[in-house]
Amino acid sequence: PAVLFIDEKGTLWAGSGKNLRLFNSKGELIRTWQATGIENGGIQQGGITEIFSDSRGQIWLGGPSGLSMFKGFNKGIELVAVPSLPLINVSGISEDDGGFIWVADGRQIHIFNPDTEYITTMGSEAGFTPSGFVSDLFITRSGTMYVGANNEIWNYNSFVISPRSITPEVYLEELSIMNKVIASGYSLDGMGSKTLNSDEKVFSISFEAVDYRYLGTIDFQYQMQGVSDLWVDNGSNDSVTFANLSPGNYLFSVRAVNNLGDISRKEASISLKVERSYWQRTPALIMYIIVAGVLMVLFLQFWKGHLMKAQITELEEARKKIIDANKKLAFLTMNDSLTGLLNRRGFDKGISHALGTAQRNSLMITMFMMDVDFFKLYNDNYGHVRGDDVLRGMGKALSLVFGRSTDIIARYGGEEFAVVFVGENPNASVTLANDLGLAIEELGIPHEFSSVSPLLTLSVGSVTIKAEEVESVESFIQRADEALYAAKEGGRNRVCYTGIIPELPLLMKSGLKPLVLTGG
Repeated sequence: PAVLFIDEKGTLWAGSGKNLRLFNSKGELIRTWQATGIENGGIQQGGITEIFSDSRGQIWLGGPSGLSMFKGFNKGIELVAVPSLPLINVSGISEDDGGFIWVADGRQIHIFNPDTEYITTMGSEAGFTPSGFVSDLFITRSGTMYVGANNEIWNYNSFVISPRSITPEVYLEELSIMNKVIASGYSLDGMGSKTLNSDEKVFSISFEAVDYRYLGTIDFQYQMQGVSDLWVDNGSNDSVTFANLSPGNYLFSVRAVNNLGDISRKEASISLKVERSYWQRTPALIMYIIVAGVLMVLFLQFWKGHLMKAQITELEEARKKIIDANKKLAFLTMNDSLTGLLNRRGFDKGISHALGTAQRNSLMITMFMMDVDFFKLYNDNYGHVRGDDVLRGMGKALSLVFGRSTDIIARYGGEEFAVVFVGENPNASVTLANDLGLAIEELGIPHEFSSVSPLLTLSVGSVTIKAEEVESVESFIQRADEALYAAKEGGRNRVCYTGIIPELPLLMKSGLKPLVLTGG
């Protein structure tokens, strides 16, 4: 035999260029495979030169015709495919502490991930440069890899050259201001910073990432310092849009996360400065003071007769114009430009006010956190213009159902909406959820790419609690988020109740299906 191996059960494996034989602990022959090819029920042609058992008890077989694994007596032997490479001549097999299988084939080392079935080939680019034919390799518990070559023994730190040490790289791809591309590619990477005028209220940043070691989905997380220091999950969306930022300095950063949870070591960033509006600058303030002084002088000079009345009227009109301008500015700052609902900033201010009112009056407070089902599929297939129409329709439906002046209605972000209302009746959540479901159905928006309904639907997470029991706004929002997540996991097109469960039967006249989140 060319190689002998005893596994953890005491079975003796004897491999040669002609066959593979198994003997039990008594020396009795159990099974024989001939080197006729795996497709013919044998082992790979050329026979077996290496046998290895990993930490999971998986038996690996190597030879001149490649690497294979023993799947069991019933499932036989399966050849491991190496992408874009011919069959490798296996000269050594070992395993690192992360469960990766390392295979030497003469001049290169291939690293196989059993979980993703992805193979990485390591050569001189990773510092692997022994001369001559690689005859064997071995990885110690400390991570040191010893490689035997012609008249040499080399050692490496297996973690440093492992695929685990390579993380996704992320780049800024494009900066658009008011739907106009300002910079992209290398010009954006070299920009470093950008100043926005006061009338440049909407801008978008797109980005991309590459992963040199793994295939699969790459997600993104971004942070806008100056707004929040928290990292925001953006999913696989490769762009983000901001609107109506207050004047000041900001730092936008983005990082990538691959399907194994590896996060970019280096973030892509750009500094942004939003300038003040003209009416907020010093010259404008001076002008306001001058105008006010002139009006005062005029008022004092012409306080008698019809001239005094004309001056009073003129001052009142100027005051109304200033008030109207301030109202418009406040609306742009606190409201979403697409739907007309409150934006995230307006929602944060509104929920704090609503919670304070409910606590002072010993009322209950309810939050609906809502998400349009499969909205990304809708955008991808129907286009962003129709996607914007859907969001406007959602805004109108919500405004119709939640019509009280005390109700807080907001576009929380993307296709996600939030509503907060207070009252004494815990059953109101059932009634309003039913009205909302009927309002969405009346929109009658087709969505043939949804797996739950031919029409557009939404999922709702509802939490009702006594206001004095709310520990913080953040924890209250988190409970609504958890209920929304449960509604999605429960099949979508449904409302999930948590907190104080309504006494009314949870049967809905609309298509929304009820669900109760236990433990709430």
